Amino acid sequence: MKLLSLLRHARTIKPIAGHDFDRRLSQQGIDDVRCIAHKLMRCQPQPDRLIASPAMRTRQTALLIAETLDIPVTEIIFEPALYATDSQTYWQVLRRQPPTYAHLVMV
Repeated sequence: MKLLSLLRHARTIKPIAGHDFDRRLSQQGIDDVRCIAHKLMRCQPQPDRLIASPAMRTRQTALLIAETLDIPVTEIIFEPALYATDSQTYWQVLRRQPPTYAHLVMV
């Protein structure tokens, strides 16, 4: 991997008590992700793999980026260990990625 981009999920709807994992992006969040995805298009090398937590808001963020950048769904990894975790877990997940990817995006 030559380049790593770290992104936070976009804006979400108001949380529903006890259902943080299922929180969805708001319309503003969806618009924001599309804007960021277009900025990522200008990066060299362009992103070729995405890794995200399986939480709904990060799934949506990753899928919108992939759609905008024509990244195949097979190049998105939804890693359960990334939900509500610490930086050490992020490093562990990164170390498991093959070096063949030019630009990895973690959400």
